[in-house]
Amino acid sequence: MALPSAQKVKTELHTFLLEGNKDITRSSWKQVYSACLGRVVGSQTSYRRNICGGKQVTPSFFDGKVFFDDKHFPAQVIGMVSKDKKTWTWGFEKPVTAPDGCFQLANEVKDIGRSWKLQPLQSGIQELGRGFSAESLAVVAVGASKNYYCYCKIEEKDYDLYVAFSKVPAPIFGAVNAETFFALAAKCFPMFNVDHRVFIESLLRWNGTPYEWKVQKLVAHFDSDVELSFQEDHGIASVFAMKIL
Repeated sequence: MALPSAQKVKTELHTFLLEGNKDITRSSWKQVYSACLGRVVGSQTSYRRNICGGKQVTPSFFDGKVFFDDKHFPAQVIGMVSKDKKTWTWGFEKPVTAPDGCFQLANEVKDIGRSWKLQPLQSGIQELGRGFSAESLAVVAVGASKNYYCYCKIEEKDYDLYVAFSKVPAPIFGAVNAETFFALAAKCFPMFNVDHRVFIESLLRWNGTPYEWKVQKLVAHFDSDVELSFQEDHGIASVFAMKIL
């Protein structure tokens, strides 16, 4: 995907992550994952700092909740992964006993997969490896939803369960500043196989941060501007330099 020579983009805080973004191919796993990752890593970091904080995590599916010591939140079963890390079972297959309401997110994910022709979200049982992990599937599940979720992993004897939860304090999903944005990009680029342009533009769109393209540079207008320099190789754009102006 070629970089624009010049373009100004106005954004709106907390619009649906992929809504109206014509630059994303929704049938591409890499692009959808890239679009979800930045926002989810940001909210997960905030959740671990402000909610989890070493607390004991306990699911109570009888009443559809997940507990962090004395705090509890409505729970959704995202999926289950085998202990050998080879197989993922989506929540819409009901791999655990829980009220039907605990599978709403998983059913939403299935509908998204069908709408976008995104196979990893449609198959009830997904083989892991080859670019797929339990974490990446959970990231897309909560990132592609129109609702706001965090998620956690609960280790059981025979499997690991990924559970999303809602109604967390609004600041968990709050807009990030230039320093946090810079840190998210610096953390994710070397760790994950993502489309750099999709990652950056999606995070800025979700964050409500206007930005503009200047030849092969993107300037994001926080209180302090952030400049990202891109280079293209065989049609793939990647960030090779970042700085806060």
